[in-house]
Amino acid sequence: MTVEEYKDLVRTLISSNSFDMSVLAIGKPGIGKTQAIFDLADELDIEVFYLPFSTLADRTDIRIGVPDKETGRMVFLYSEELPTTDKSGILLLDDITDADRYLMASAKSLLYERKLSRYRVPDNVIVVATGNPIEEGGLTAIDKKSTTRVLKVDVEVSLKGWIKWAKDKGIHPLVIQFISYKPDALYYDDGNTVIAPRNWEIVSKAIKSKVRLSYIADQLGSIYVEFKVFAETYKSRTKFKKTWSKICSKKQPDHDVVKSMKKEELYIFVMGFISYLLDIKNEKTVIKAVEWITSNPLIDDEYKTVFMKSLLERRDTLASSDDIIEIVSELSIGE
Repeated sequence: MTVEEYKDLVRTLISSNSFDMSVLAIGKPGIGKTQAIFDLADELDIEVFYLPFSTLADRTDIRIGVPDKETGRMVFLYSEELPTTDKSGILLLDDITDADRYLMASAKSLLYERKLSRYRVPDNVIVVATGNPIEEGGLTAIDKKSTTRVLKVDVEVSLKGWIKWAKDKGIHPLVIQFISYKPDALYYDDGNTVIAPRNWEIVSKAIKSKVRLSYIADQLGSIYVEFKVFAETYKSRTKFKKTWSKICSKKQPDHDVVKSMKKEELYIFVMGFISYLLDIKNEKTVIKAVEWITSNPLIDDEYKTVFMKSLLERRDTLASSDDIIEIVSELSIGE
């Protein structure tokens, strides 16, 4: 399921008072599993009790035994992060697959049994755990037998969902535009560098802070050069908007309006058009603009195909249009 569906699942469990149903979310690192829970807590105005297993050294970070001076018996003091509240909340066991076998025993006890020795998770607190598959960096596998005791979900990133989240969170428009024309860059693994949605959030913050693009090269790996070219061309978006507006008006410009554009600039023009069209409610106007793009002999067929695939993914209602079906057929999309 998508990050958005996973978030809605936890929301539903909380709203139905099903706090005893623990959730285990497994997915690639950096796709937003953790952030989704914090966002949900903000929306519901409830607290998150956060235990990051990737940074916990050992079990004493969760509980520590000390002798009682009067009885001489061992008593346990528990982490302040373990909830004792009467209010609704979420106990987030983050990155439990990064835990060693001793910490994993504590994590499983909280996740499956809602307890740790004498400690009990409050009835109005739901337990949510996140983790990564072994092939994606997880250190400790979750055995299949254990997953029958909780609601386990496999979480994947969604382009449409991420773009909506990015706009709501104020991610820099340059980043959103780049992901719009190169969706594969949202989660990308070139064998040396893994780029995830979390990286793009960092890139956005860097751009807003007016950090030089060269300083974020390590965040983007092999995609950096392409992103740099995109960023330089992005500055021309004002003149693009004027042309987009003309294309969507009753009097369309000639195909030659793109004749003077360089190859990289033309690609940005075509892909940036997608975001512009998404804000137009009149579907006939959008179809007319699509016909202008796809019939333009100055635009490469490769660009046209990527344009149509990206547009249909983000505005799937167009797929039922006879005109669009004909265009898709001519471009051999899906073959």
